[in-house]
Amino acid sequence: RLERLHRLADKAQRDVRFNEDTLTDLARRIDDTARGLDVMHSFEAKRNCDALDRGLKGVEEA
Repeated sequence: RLERLHRLADKAQRDVRFNEDTLTDLARRIDDTARGLDVMHSFEAKRNCDALDRGLKGVEEA
């Protein structure tokens, strides 16, 4: 029983670490996109925003 709890705790820690890394990457991509919005074509800006939205939804579901 204790071993099972330990495995669950390890899995939770891995999931948290993965989500933190994903959020850090998404934050960097948001900053990069925001900096380039002035020179970016509107289609490219929408595509980037949609990709960021999918990434955030993926973190929410994890």
